[in-house]
Amino acid sequence: MLNSFKNGWLILASIHRLFFKHPVLVLPIIFCWLIYAYTIIYFRFKFDWAHYSNDQNYLIVFMIILFFSTIISISNLVVLELIQQIESGKPTSIIKSISDSFTQNFIRAFPIILTWAILWFIIAVIEAFTSGKKRSNEKDSNAEELNTKNMAIELANVQEFSFSLLMFNAIKKGFRMMAFTMFPAIAWEDDSTMNAVKKGFVIVKNRWAEFATGFVLTSTLNRLIFFPVSLFLAFAKDEKNIPDQVWTYLLFYIALGWSYSIYLEMLFTAELYLWDMNWRKACKSAESEGRKMPEFHEVKRPSIMDDTNDMKNIIIKNWNTKTPDKE
Repeated sequence: MLNSFKNGWLILASIHRLFFKHPVLVLPIIFCWLIYAYTIIYFRFKFDWAHYSNDQNYLIVFMIILFFSTIISISNLVVLELIQQIESGKPTSIIKSISDSFTQNFIRAFPIILTWAILWFIIAVIEAFTSGKKRSNEKDSNAEELNTKNMAIELANVQEFSFSLLMFNAIKKGFRMMAFTMFPAIAWEDDSTMNAVKKGFVIVKNRWAEFATGFVLTSTLNRLIFFPVSLFLAFAKDEKNIPDQVWTYLLFYIALGWSYSIYLEMLFTAELYLWDMNWRKACKSAESEGRKMPEFHEVKRPSIMDDTNDMKNIIIKNWNTKTPDKE
């Protein structure tokens, strides 16, 4: 158990250093945030919700969530393609990564994206019903004006702490990281949707302690990243003379903070999957040679940080999901 938590910590620690060695990996996520932010601002300040019925509004909300899950997933697939280029010793090309993500991966990934969107929508509806009354009492006419301040407040999405909010955020994050764990099978091993889903579940089941460590640590870092935003918004609540330039800086910080938080989740699940691939190869070798199956922590952890082209050596096609699941 201790080794499992240590494994999760080692993965996350290497990801922070990777950010500075291969900054190209965060570019698709920043671009994703720009689309995400524009969509939120448009539907928050420009879209006339009153023009549609309640049923139509629910459908629109679902389509927005499906759009969000799609652009986040595409950015993840692009990042995975970039990692494959790095780990295969090839020059990195965002254009090729985008092309491969759409032409080779997206169709197989879409059922996972759709399922994630449905689950996200269900949680969002439940959350809206449980907190709707409280929010309706907090409406402010000044908050309806489209300006830099309100854009920053909306995109920061800082809410008063509650255990229900913590629970809903944890469930949504769990669904997201679960999807991220499935995508490498599609991007790296050219697997079908069903096989990718099976692999994702098997890896989370077998590596639950590592997965949980990454979940908790990335959640904690996310809170630390957005803590200054919460402090500033609390201070600015009664301040009327804060320059627009300050709110612009806050928007820039929110963009980087959101992108980095998603980056941590994507890279953590990618490295965990890569390590599991290495373990599977070691198990296959041990089985063929009649040796004892190695434990997970005994197998070398592939690192995107080093200059070793790990992916050339450990890609395992047509993986049988019944591979021994006990270390």
